[in-house]
Amino acid sequence: MNARFITAFAAIVMLLAFSGCSGESQLLDTIPADAPGIVTLNVEKLTDALDGAKHGGKLTLSETLDKFLTKSSERCHREITAILTSESIDRTLMAGFAITGKDSGIGAFKHSGDYTYTFKIKNLSALVDEIGASSTPETIDGFDVYELEDVNLVVKDKQGWLLWGDAAKAVATLSDELNRASNTPASSLKGIAKFLSAGDNIFHLAIARSEAADGWTCITGGVDDNAREMLFDAKFIDANGKEKDMDTYLKRIDQSLLDYTTPSDIFVLAMGIKGDTDWEEMLNYVQSVYPLDFSQRSFMGMILPYLKRLDGTIMIAGGLSDPSDLSQSNLGRNINFVVAIQLKKSEVKKTISDLRDIIAMVGLPVVDKGDEFVMQTPGSDPISLKAVDNTIVLTNRSLKQLGNNAARDAAKNNSFAIWANIPNSIGETVYGGNGFTLKMGVNDNFKMSFSFSDPTVPVFEQLALLISADRNPIEEIPASTETAPEATANDMGFTPLDTIR
Repeated sequence: MNARFITAFAAIVMLLAFSGCSGESQLLDTIPADAPGIVTLNVEKLTDALDGAKHGGKLTLSETLDKFLTKSSERCHREITAILTSESIDRTLMAGFAITGKDSGIGAFKHSGDYTYTFKIKNLSALVDEIGASSTPETIDGFDVYELEDVNLVVKDKQGWLLWGDAAKAVATLSDELNRASNTPASSLKGIAKFLSAGDNIFHLAIARSEAADGWTCITGGVDDNAREMLFDAKFIDANGKEKDMDTYLKRIDQSLLDYTTPSDIFVLAMGIKGDTDWEEMLNYVQSVYPLDFSQRSFMGMILPYLKRLDGTIMIAGGLSDPSDLSQSNLGRNINFVVAIQLKKSEVKKTISDLRDIIAMVGLPVVDKGDEFVMQTPGSDPISLKAVDNTIVLTNRSLKQLGNNAARDAAKNNSFAIWANIPNSIGETVYGGNGFTLKMGVNDNFKMSFSFSDPTVPVFEQLALLISADRNPIEEIPASTETAPEATANDMGFTPLDTIR
């Protein structure tokens, strides 16, 4: 996890702050049902989570926003702050949506960048003054347009929209969207309207799964009661408004593979895959959502025969070999790992043979020890490849381990799970911040939680401090000389023994 990721994460959070939530269907009446994506936001809940001082931290809401907007111009800072904090708008009832244009589905929502955000206005003159806009708007086709920095505030009948680009084109686009919404509004969507109108969390996001509008991926985000942990849920809702299982192609994780993990692992991923999975259908769906170029299609065609051999759990785990000798330059060589893949029993020997041929073809030195192959490159630990029953194991450490019960708990009863506990030492070395804990799991639905290692500071306050940091530790650390301080239990962000019962 690097500085760019953290910055992008914060940008998403602030984007959602412009997006919107709805406790009623009024705003959904003005959004077309075929919008590729719709997001609703309860700004009151967002600003409550941003107010660190209210939750035992040090930064007030204003100070937290200052940190998040440290790179913004003074004008942009004022406008965003006004939208998030002004009592002149209904802060419990905001919404945003992706403009359909020529495309639809998740691809359009992700790539087009053509969005609008809307909210009800309680006091227009006060809002205009708070934002710092001109008190005399331009009137275009019955809409009042106030020019802000890089965005237009468009107003009609006590409803406001934020639209980018040329004002006249923005109004024309909005008029088209409103006309389509008058025919079939988002409020008419079964299940989706209820989901978006819940208002019980910071944001609710619904993304159309395909052009055929066969359903929506619905994501909810918020924080726990003391604002120390970010919480996310996701589910599928079909065109009839019914929830569908998210693990259709998956099976429960085989917990026995978690025995290969160690108490000091910092990352564990596990996923259970059914042997009769229709990989062609899945790849065709991926191609319909994310068009692949020639090289990508060629790669998918190459690995497809191997995907068809899977039957069971894939598990990947890794940890630090020497936490006391950690630097940006040696991070990759300081990781010990295990990869375990369960296959159909009839495919194990053939797969081992195929992998042996691939390893020889790329020129890696290999020692054949009969029941396993051992590879080693200069400066790295030896890596062994062997079969254990119906499982192929690739590792640079012993398979006899104590296990990691925190990771076991994350994988229990799930078909997909990620557990990560990144030490402070890695956080400081890679992106200049605290370590963090991430838990993610899928059974029928999806759940994820994220928290920084310091339990005394609210999560948004820590994120704001990280975003506003002036330095980039990745650029500052000389690759060949500087190392992180010797790790301690506190630096690790957790005590290794805590992961064993």
